[in-house]
Amino acid sequence: MPNVAGPVGLRASVDYVRPSDALRDDVDVGAGTGLTLGTFGSFKGRGQATESGSQTMLGLDGTYSLGEIAPGVDATAYAGGRYGRFSATETYAGSNANSQTTTTNAFGIGAGAMVSYALAGNISLFGDLGLDHYFPSTLSNGTDAGTYAPGEAGYNDVRSRFAFPGTVVKAKIGVKLSY
Repeated sequence: MPNVAGPVGLRASVDYVRPSDALRDDVDVGAGTGLTLGTFGSFKGRGQATESGSQTMLGLDGTYSLGEIAPGVDATAYAGGRYGRFSATETYAGSNANSQTTTTNAFGIGAGAMVSYALAGNISLFGDLGLDHYFPSTLSNGTDAGTYAPGEAGYNDVRSRFAFPGTVVKAKIGVKLSY
């Protein structure tokens, strides 16, 4: 809804990503436990471990239309709140094979600018450049012993294992259909 009150509007966004690298390869697998077990990358390199993950991010922004900045080119600035649900699953092979999923739900803020070029009628080509920041949040692997809140002993060690976003630079190019 680009023009709710003059040049001011609203924008909702949803992003879903399945990153190929959900765990940091150079961090010790025993991080947070006091044990030194070797890096995740060393287990992965020997075919003894695999990883998967997902990131679902929701945003609600206020927008401000900057109008036509060149013939056929419109610009819009936006800023607002963010919510992200991030998960990482690590699976180990061997005689005592196991799998563990760690999740976090983080709130944040974001801002950016979108430029669109009218192609025909209500169809435009757009570019979107933005910056999102997610605040530290509780990590959980589904057990009481595997739950770490920001500021707790061991939180930073455990958090360092995962490729969950903190600050994210977003760049998108696409086609926009306006109604």
